[in-house]
Amino acid sequence: METERLTLREFKSEDAKHLFEINEDWECVKYTGDSAFNSIEGNKPDQ
Repeated sequence: METERLTLREFKSEDAKHLFEINEDWECVKYTGDSAFNSIEGNKPDQ
């Protein structure tokens, strides 16, 4: 799905590093209710 300012797509394995970094930031995680990931490998989407 795409708009002028936003593209929504399924997560890819390449996204894992960025998701890991976001969830290591308490300022982000405190609003999501998620817990931090233990590792990058632990948050990769299914292949």
